Amino acid sequence: MAELLPGTDGKFSTRQICAAVYGDMDGEKLREVRHRANLLELQEQQLRRELVPVADVQRVWGAVIVAIRQYIWNCNAEEIDRRRWLAELVDLNVEDYLTKEGAQDEDDSGQS
Repeated sequence: MAELLPGTDGKFSTRQICAAVYGDMDGEKLREVRHRANLLELQEQQLRRELVPVADVQRVWGAVIVAIRQYIWNCNAEEIDRRRWLAELVDLNVEDYLTKEGAQDEDDSGQS
């Protein structure tokens, strides 16, 4: 907290005393307004389907990986190739694909 200095008369104002004893009411109101605005923004993103729960993403991603692994294992390719492809799946960094930057990198490269 910033150091409070008395006025030129050597005394603290009522506002300074109340802020020191009870906290900064204006700051608290501003914090609450920002918090409510953030919540509304999150709700809007959910309604536009721009924001989905992490558990849903994990469930879907897990099902996709299982399907890909089954397809690779059952495809008509040499076992050594199938094992290499499966190892590459393990090495994927999912976090890279879940960030805006990672998605942007994919869009820029022309791949999806």
